[in-house]
Amino acid sequence: MMFQIVSPLVRVVLLPLAVFALLAPAARADLPLQPMEVREAAVPAPPFDTLGGFLARLPDNTLLASGGSPSGHRVWTLAPGAEAWVQSDAAVPAYAAVSRWGDKWILAGGIRDGAPVADVVALSVADGRVVVEALAQLPEAVAGAGAALIGGKLHVFGGANNPATFALSDKLWILDLAGDGGWQPGP
Repeated sequence: MMFQIVSPLVRVVLLPLAVFALLAPAARADLPLQPMEVREAAVPAPPFDTLGGFLARLPDNTLLASGGSPSGHRVWTLAPGAEAWVQSDAAVPAYAAVSRWGDKWILAGGIRDGAPVADVVALSVADGRVVVEALAQLPEAVAGAGAALIGGKLHVFGGANNPATFALSDKLWILDLAGDGGWQPGP
C-alpha cells in the first residue's frame, strides 16, 4: 500500500522537481544574483478576490498581475512611475503555469470556469496595452502545473487534470518556441 502512494508522488511531484533542479541552474547561470529591497508599496495592489494569479515584471519594469474571479482572471498593468494599476481587457485562466520568454510571459494551462484548460498564451505590453498571443495548445488540459524555459524550449510538467478529484498528471510536455513542431512528450 505504501508503494502505491509513494510511486505516484515520486513520478508526479519529486521527479519533475529533481529534473528542474538539475537543469535550472545551468539555464539561469548568466543571471547575477541581486539583493532585494523590501519596502512599503507606493501603489495599492489591484482588488483581487481570488487566488491563483501571477505577478511578473517585463524588461521595461512594467508589472503584470492577474486576479479576479473563479471564472477567469483579468490582467492588470502598472507602468513605471504610474500611480495606479490599470485593468486590461485580457482574460487569462487561474492557476496557469508561468514562465518568462524574452520580453513576454507565457501562461500554460490553468482553470477557467471551474475546469482545466489546455490554452497557452504569451503576454506582453505594447503601447500601454496588454497583447495576448495564442501559442500551440497543450496536448491535455492541466491546472497548477510547473513551467520552465530551458534552451528556447518551454517545459510544462505535472499539474492536475481534474481539480475536483485532484487527479494528477505525470506528464512532461516540451514546446520548441523557435519551431513549429508542436508539443512533444518529455522523457
